[in-house]
Formats: sequence, structure tokens, C-alpha cells
Amino acid sequence: MPSVDQGFAFGGDEAGQDTSFDEMVRLQTQVNQILAKNPWITTFGSGVGAGPNAGQNQGFMFVALKHDPNRPKVRAIIGQLQAQFAKIPGLMVFMQSPPLITLGR
Repeated sequence: MPSVDQGFAFGGDEAGQDTSFDEMVRLQTQVNQILAKNPWITTFGSGVGAGPNAGQNQGFMFVALKHDPNRPKVRAIIGQLQAQFAKIPGLMVFMQSPPLITLGR
């Protein structure tokens, strides 16, 4: 399914299985600091260990992007963010832009 820039992205992150909740909060705070500094992000949210299948070593995030004709495409912004997230030791971060149409469940 081709992606369409809807001005929104979401993702998740994961640390080692032996990561404590407090350490995961510290790592997620680093993710939040990167998101907060990006000039194309208007709002974002994140959390740790939420959901029925999430462990204390997992987090999530979502971002809303500025509606600006000069804004880079969402994939370019995700690429910039991924490069910064890669510098956080012990954390793997994945982001994506949701498809315009979802099929199935």
C-alpha cells in the first residue's frame, strides 16, 4: 500500500528484556527530547509499558507535523529522527507513517 503524507507518524521503541521500568522511562525521555527539538513537529505524545502486550522495556510515540508547504515529506522527517534515535545506547526505535487506507483488522 503506498504511503501518503498525512502529517502524522507513530512508532515504538524497545530496550533489552532486563531493562527496568525506571531505566526505560529515562530512555523514553531521551526520545522525547529529540522529538521536542524537531522544528517540524507541532505536538507529540509517548509512553512506556502501555497496552496489553507491552512490557516495561517497550515504549511508543506519536507525532503531528506542521502544516507547512515547505515542510519535508514525513518519510524524510522520520529518517532525520531515526538518525538521532540511533545515538541512544541500548534502545531500538521504529517509526512509520500510517497508510491512508487500512485493510482488515
